[in-house]
Amino acid sequence: MIEIEKQKFREKFSEMNIRQRMFEGSSIVTFQIETEFFPKMVDNKIIKGLVDIKLDSKDIHDLNSLEDKTFTGDIGHVTISVNNNGIWEYQSIDIFQLSFGKKNGPQIQYTLDTDICHIQANTHIVSLYTTSSKDTLKENFDMDDFYEICIEKQIGKNKICKYFVKEENDKINAENRLEYILKTLENPLVDGIEVDVHLTKDYQLVLSHNLFLKEKTFDYTCICKSKLRNLQKKQFVFEGNVFKIHTLKELLEKLPANKILIIECKTTLADHKRYAKALEKCVRKYKNKKICICSFDYAFLKDFKKYYPEYSCGLLIGYTLNQNKNYDIFDFLSVHSNLVKIYFQKKPCYVWTVNDKKEMEKLKQTNIKGVISDHINHLRSKM
Repeated sequence: MIEIEKQKFREKFSEMNIRQRMFEGSSIVTFQIETEFFPKMVDNKIIKGLVDIKLDSKDIHDLNSLEDKTFTGDIGHVTISVNNNGIWEYQSIDIFQLSFGKKNGPQIQYTLDTDICHIQANTHIVSLYTTSSKDTLKENFDMDDFYEICIEKQIGKNKICKYFVKEENDKINAENRLEYILKTLENPLVDGIEVDVHLTKDYQLVLSHNLFLKEKTFDYTCICKSKLRNLQKKQFVFEGNVFKIHTLKELLEKLPANKILIIECKTTLADHKRYAKALEKCVRKYKNKKICICSFDYAFLKDFKKYYPEYSCGLLIGYTLNQNKNYDIFDFLSVHSNLVKIYFQKKPCYVWTVNDKKEMEKLKQTNIKGVISDHINHLRSKM
């Protein structure tokens, strides 16, 4: 909803673009939000236009840090552009209040208040552009929400790099890429990581959330129907990212001894006995490392724990899955955050997926084993 001088207009679109630059050793981030509204008849005149907000900040180092933030005072400027029967009129405002709400994928809620304008809308985060080098940028701004590939443009002596925000489901694939996992484990705030694992046709375990992978040729490959060597020859794509398949063994070899690895066994279409044997064979060489096994597949996990009791195993519990199962035989539970009150006193619990600061604050009051989050840097102030 957009209200200008007490006239209400309907939002046409809203997008945010971000500029990052270094100034006197500090990272300065400018957020530019452009919100256009539909034409409307007002006093026999057709009124249309847009509101442009520019906000500068030294305190934002990732997109999730915007959540629940309020900026007040002389923090940038707002430009209101109104087309009044074909004639453009502009008004600039330097004093305003801008508040952000919850981020949902590439969108975030925001509210703007000035003396003549009020906006309450969702804006779509589109891109970030910078003159900083890639290393400098990564040191000062968390780029996990952006595609790795950028568009480069030379303007005079400066090279400008433009990065585009990932769609929400693109992150599913990134989280199971070996380079992403190892980079995440370098973060001192991270105690460990959870990965998804599928079994190939020749009984090798590979890192992937999805059972079916899209190739560059636009064909689809089913992991359980393919041999590892054939999977490794192919390049797969997920919304602009090109990647290759990696094995659980590759990760175990590089896993730091002080980090926890939670292996979620994806057993769809897999033979349980062969999966269990392949898993035990793979992890037995790394018993000196902190490895946990979990799954939504109760029957599989129960049998695995029966035959290999020396491994730490935990049942995944969701809204409709496994709530009535006997979990006494397992070492821990991995539960949805909305279910933690039911289970945390019965078994050690990992809680997923915690991306909200308020939710994190509540969990600190419970005796849980750990939280699983997509945005660990966002939660650092509550840890």
